[in-house]
Amino acid sequence: SSDESVLMFTYQGPKSKGGLMDEKFNEDPAFGEYYEDIFVSYKVGEKWLEPIPLPDNINSLGHDACIALSGDGQKLFIFKILL
Repeated sequence: SSDESVLMFTYQGPKSKGGLMDEKFNEDPAFGEYYEDIFVSYKVGEKWLEPIPLPDNINSLGHDACIALSGDGQKLFIFKILL
């Protein structure tokens, strides 16, 4: 955010929604991949809180990426790939 108190970012890893999945969203720990999700962290004083994923109405099983946050912090611009 413009006041540097909110950080939104794209994450791809073990905390991604669904875990390791194949291209049809089936669990696949051997050959699957993590899909991207959007996470948020808040700054309290000089420390950042542990990042948390945005809710299911934003993060889907597909790729969800954060592009930008409006200056007033009220609009999140996202990119989605629905497979």
